[in-house]
Amino acid sequence: MTSINLSLDRIRSITMLALTRNGFSDKQARAVADVVTRAEADGCQSHGLYRVPGYVAAVRSGRANGAAEPRVNMRAPGVIYVDGDRGFAPAAFEAARTALISAARQNGIAALACGNTHHFSALWADLEPLIAADLVAWCYVVGQCAVAPHGGVRRLLGTNPVAFGCRDPKGVHSSSILRQAPPRAVRSNCGTRRANGSPRDGPSTAKGTRPCMPEAPWAARFCRSAVTRVRPCR
Repeated sequence: MTSINLSLDRIRSITMLALTRNGFSDKQARAVADVVTRAEADGCQSHGLYRVPGYVAAVRSGRANGAAEPRVNMRAPGVIYVDGDRGFAPAAFEAARTALISAARQNGIAALACGNTHHFSALWADLEPLIAADLVAWCYVVGQCAVAPHGGVRRLLGTNPVAFGCRDPKGVHSSSILRQAPPRAVRSNCGTRRANGSPRDGPSTAKGTRPCMPEAPWAARFCRSAVTRVRPCR
């Protein structure tokens, strides 16, 4: 398989071109391209260019609205709701971010709910702007059931349901983010291995390595324990 090096500007422009030529408005495309570019910059290939075909497929199929116009509503002084208009989460969150930060500063705490929205990106992308504003933040996603908890046989959890972020109290990094990834063999990472033609190995065990099968239902054998990842941020 041939590999090429792309600058971050090139990655952003490729993403924008692919999205705007497939039914995305500039607003939706810019928000998604920003997340894709940041993922590639951090070496998180599973949430970078690899995801672009999925974004395009969602709009082409009619499942998602590529020209969505998020609507922000203040339900209470510290409670905000944004209707994503069936678009993608990056644009919805971007539309409500200023109101959320302002509400948190005025009230000491605030909550934002994003509804009618498709979340297809990494949770740390949602948290970083809040941490940069000197806030402590939690982020949760309730969406597609992809994995079963240990001992279960039915899909119950997503692959990244919870994330937490704050300024690094030790001052080593500007901030730190912890996100929970229930399956040891994260589904998207297996997908990137398949796309790159790499061996698709799953979690290691005493008896060897299990095959990683993104096409198959995620059973409890892939979910022995929760994996918490600490991600230092620039």
